[in-house]
Amino acid sequence: MQVLIAILPKAHKVDILDLRGFIFTQQDSPLFSILSSSLGTDYRILLSDPDSMNTEYRAKCMPNKPLNALKNEIQASINVIEGLKKSNIRLRTYWSYNVLRLIFIDGELFLTPFREGDFLSSAPTFRIPANGALFKCYETLFEEIWASQSEQAVGR
Repeated sequence: MQVLIAILPKAHKVDILDLRGFIFTQQDSPLFSILSSSLGTDYRILLSDPDSMNTEYRAKCMPNKPLNALKNEIQASINVIEGLKKSNIRLRTYWSYNVLRLIFIDGELFLTPFREGDFLSSAPTFRIPANGALFKCYETLFEEIWASQSEQAVGR
């Protein structure tokens, strides 16, 4: 997280694919402070739709996380992001299965894999430069979900 805290304030473009987005929406998080005060960074954020099969699957795989609690947490993150009312932050929800967190910051990808029975906060994060095939693969995945499998979250 320290790396993200250092580079996010200088970023031009940030794309995020996450289950519930807590690292960016908990108001005591330094990443929330960066997101909420950001003016020059364009954000596209994809969170799991609270009613999706992905959310249901992930709730079954998380320790002590009932489905309704996870749905409420995702909806809380949606409400926080929408409440910022910032034109440089676009939010959508997705329905497809997802077993990782992707954070693209300009020319780098921070990839965190989901491990069954654990939270993403305890999983390793891998820093992947833009010049490789792995980066391109996940960049394409993000773009496909953003374009075709997601819905505007506004007005839920």
